[in-house]
Parts: sequence; C-alpha cells; structure tokens
Amino acid sequence: MSLEQLKAFLAKVKGDSSLQEKLKAAKSQDDVVSIAKDHGHEFTSSFAVVLDSCDGYWLSFQKNFS
Repeated sequence: MSLEQLKAFLAKVKGDSSLQEKLKAAKSQDDVVSIAKDHGHEFTSSFAVVLDSCDGYWLSFQKNFS
C-alpha cells in the first residue's frame, strides 16, 4: 500500500464513525488489516502499526505524516 492509499483509508475513517468504532475495538494489527480489507484497502500489518486501536490512532498518524 502506498502512502496515498493509506491517506485515502484514513480519510474514510475520519468520515465514518462506524469504521472508527470498529478500529477502536480491534484487538490486533491483523484485525486492523482485515477491517481495512473489508473496506477496499489492502495493506500489511506493518502499516497497521500506525492504525493501532488506541485513542487518536488516525490523528497521530496524520500529524506525523501529513
């Protein structure tokens, strides 16, 4: 997955509270990868590190890479 694809997924997450809740409930990086795949985005668990299920997961990523 490219950085642009990851940004597209993060934009989707930002606008979808249901998707945010799914990611917050994820128990592992593999869960995050699976959720992303279910929403049309393919990436590996190495990208899931930035999408960890802690609070502010996508905000932290965007601050570091925007």
